[in-house]
Amino acid sequence: MRPNETVFQYLVAIRELANRGQRFLDEISIMEYCINGIPDSPSNKLILYGCTTIQEFKEKLGIYDKIFQNKSKNRSSYDTSRNPNFSSHRRDVEIDTGSQVTLMKESVWNQLGSPSLINSGNILTGFGLSKTNVIGSFNSTVTIDNQDLPVKI
Repeated sequence: MRPNETVFQYLVAIRELANRGQRFLDEISIMEYCINGIPDSPSNKLILYGCTTIQEFKEKLGIYDKIFQNKSKNRSSYDTSRNPNFSSHRRDVEIDTGSQVTLMKESVWNQLGSPSLINSGNILTGFGLSKTNVIGSFNSTVTIDNQDLPVKI
């Protein structure tokens, strides 16, 4: 999927490619190929699985697009391989600016001098409904390409 391409444009492109081929490509394969080509986390794409027809898939794509349409607009173009400074400590980190939360391991928090935490009482739920208790959050800055950015962790 191209960066400026919508999920619907991508589906049309995949279907056109499938029709050009010598062999018939079934709808399930087209849908799978389309899902695999969308650059998003598997958890966000869960809504797209289980469709049995292209029409049903288009409906789910519409829902997916409405839910995640602003995600690409919120993505940063920063190169995370440049080792950003985090709270004046140099760290090798990957930053997903399109994510709703920023997570940090407790061991890294300790290495940063254990900044004071604000008790949030939040619980994160993952695959299989596994739960992770959030011990708290704190405000900090991340410096990337000589630009200071506020972050709540």
